Amino acid sequence: MVYQLDVTDLVAYAKKRNFMLFPLLLFLLEKSLRFVLKKKSFLRPCYSFVDGDNVAWLNTQIMENFEDFFYNYVTDLHKFSLNPQNALPRTSSDNDDIFYVSCLEAYERDNVLPDDFSGCVISLGKLMVSDNNRSLIPLSLFHLSLADDYFSVLQNLCSRYSEEMSFETQDL
Repeated sequence: MVYQLDVTDLVAYAKKRNFMLFPLLLFLLEKSLRFVLKKKSFLRPCYSFVDGDNVAWLNTQIMENFEDFFYNYVTDLHKFSLNPQNALPRTSSDNDDIFYVSCLEAYERDNVLPDDFSGCVISLGKLMVSDNNRSLIPLSLFHLSLADDYFSVLQNLCSRYSEEMSFETQDL
């Protein structure tokens, strides 16, 4: 199932604040997934990153506020760009805190995930502009029991984020 995530307001917000869209999406993907899973602790996004010929899976710890997370995200990308061996491990002792986010066209789920992985994989397509000037990102979720609730919560966050920087998940 592919969902068309409307990120029009989020794109405008990212441009206004001079943020990259992808880390902002990672931040919101984690918040909405944590809300739907009813998790109190932060989840760790393990995301695909391409730098020239180097492809890696990085993971940056989500922080309470976006600015702190953004700083850590940029730092991790810089470390990896300087030395590809700086890629962070893509698994932890507890796979329940990891979720995967891929933007790779040739993404092969079976070649990435640990055999015992029972978590979530989110695949993002290329940003496109619709006929009515809405910015859309195709998104699919490999954890179908969460799909409907997750898409609804995520769309709500993407639409509201530009209005209020610090929202509470109980308001969703």
